[in-house]
Amino acid sequence: MRLDKPTLVAIARWSARLTGAFLVGLVLVIATGEGPPNPFALTGREQALMAAFVASLAGMVLLWWRELAGGLLALGGVAGSYAIHYVTSGGWPRGWTFPLFFLPGLLALLAWRLRGK
Repeated sequence: MRLDKPTLVAIARWSARLTGAFLVGLVLVIATGEGPPNPFALTGREQALMAAFVASLAGMVLLWWRELAGGLLALGGVAGSYAIHYVTSGGWPRGWTFPLFFLPGLLALLAWRLRGK
């Protein structure tokens, strides 16, 4: 079975949208159950990590309308979180779940690139 370009664009676009929506929904469910953090009680490191993480989530929402901007914001937020974590703790975040946050941004950029704009 051979996939044509519009089909590949649709697959990448909808995969980005659905994985982004799932991750944003998961974070909202966890935040609802745990309660949002008090930004004034967080350390400077935690505030920087939270800002980068929120930027990533905002990118996942934005990529529904603007694939390039949303994908770049999602990737930038996750990359920023990784960089802040590395600089402040001397190591990369552990686990297999956090790298999933790169996926929507990568897929959105792939869809944008395949679309040719």
